[in-house]
Parts: sequence; C-alpha cells; structure tokens
Amino acid sequence: MASSKEVTKIIYPAGIASDENTGNYMIITSKLLDQKDSIESAKNAMDATAEHIVTAITGQIILPLPNSLQDSTAHNWEVAEGLTQEASGIAGSALETFTNKLGSNGANVNSGIIKLARKAGFNIDPKYWQMYNGTMPREFSFDWTFVPESSLDAENLIKMLQFLKYSASPGQRGGLASLLLDSPNVFSISFSNQILQQTIRMKDAVCTHISIDYMGQGYSDFYHDGRPKQVKLSMTFAERHTLYKEDYEGEMTSSGSGLETNYATNIKK
Repeated sequence: MASSKEVTKIIYPAGIASDENTGNYMIITSKLLDQKDSIESAKNAMDATAEHIVTAITGQIILPLPNSLQDSTAHNWEVAEGLTQEASGIAGSALETFTNKLGSNGANVNSGIIKLARKAGFNIDPKYWQMYNGTMPREFSFDWTFVPESSLDAENLIKMLQFLKYSASPGQRGGLASLLLDSPNVFSISFSNQILQQTIRMKDAVCTHISIDYMGQGYSDFYHDGRPKQVKLSMTFAERHTLYKEDYEGEMTSSGSGLETNYATNIKK
C-alpha cells in the first residue's frame, strides 16, 4: 500500500476515463478521518459533519458503473391512533367524571368513550395518523463483474481490490497489543454522468460490506501468473448523514440536455 502521504490512483480498465466514455464511469475517493477531531466533534453532535473531520485524500479509483444503480431512501413513519378532543367531548363532563373515577382501575378517557359508544350501538373512529420518526441515511449496494483484457488491467484489478479492502478496514494504534483503533476511511462517490451525479447527490459514505468472488464464472480459471480471469465485487456503502430538502435545492443542470430544474423555486410556485 502507498504510504499515508502518497495518493493512490487506479484506473480500471485502462482508457475508461477517455473522452469517448465520459458518462460510463464512477469515481471512488478514499479519505482519512482525523481521530482527534472526531472525538471533539462527537462532543457536539450538531458539529459532527463530514466537512469537519475528513482530513486527507488517500486514493482514488476510476472504474465502470456497477451492474445496477438504485437510489433508495427510507423515511420512517409510524401509524399512531388517538381520539381527538372533539371525540373526547362526545359525552361531555359526565364522561370525564365517569372515567376519572375508573382511573384507579386502569380506565382512561378513550376506553371509556369506546365502551359507551359500543353499548349504544356505535363505533368510534380511532383517528389513525402518520407520525414522522426520521429519515435514515441512504445505503447503496454496488455489484461489478470484472474481466481484465490485458496484463495491465489484470494488475490494476488486483491493486484496486487490495486498496478497497485496505481503506475499508480499521487500523490499530501501537501494534497488535493495542486496544485503540483508528476508524476505517470514508468514501466519496461521484459519477461522470452529470445527470446521475446531480440527481443522486451522494454524500460521504462508509463501507459496511465488501465481498469478492475470485472465481466469478463459477469455476477455477486463472492466468499463468495466478491472476483470476474474472472477479465479482460487491460493496455496500452507507451515507454518514441524512439527505435533507436543502441538499436538493439549487440549480440542477446538464450541459446540452435541456434539463434545468430549480427545486426550491418550483416548490414555492
């Protein structure tokens, strides 16, 4: 691996970033975290942003787009129920007095209303409603199938796999006996296709899973020097922070596409 002061750059396959392939590749950039600054930032969660604690770029990989590219966001809503004040006032103060007397036995206003209504042959609307509980940071799962067509591509493929595993792993402080760990690197992921770049708007992310199949074709097949002829790589990245409305505001344009959208302006209209 390159030393901490060197920046690794790997391109696979050779020529992927040429003018003819401007929309066909992605860039994965590995960045260090400042451990001291991470601790200070953790003291104030409002300041714990990627901009505050990312310190240095350690490497950059240019590679083809994955086999599938999905952008999925999980918004957490919980179904709640509760009678409104209007429903609670159906029986007036008499019901309130009744349920207060039953309070020591576990009765409440809502259950009192429901019991009286059912005796009278009615049903009470439980007033279901959705309560927002937050939005999870997005996760992205990428899968690639690599078939190197030259000795240079075969060499860069192995380098790329080693670098990704290295960057996604924690580091030990003070040798093997140390109990202190340095966090794995974080990653920024961008796309040469500006439509994808502007619509996905991926934030700094951590690698939560990496899987490599060195016999991607389902059987043993290697070059004479031991390099695999086909490799399948799967990686899952999770953004470090939630994406907010403000992240989507502003111009989204693409040169020559005729696509010009201002989300904030359109919403206000």
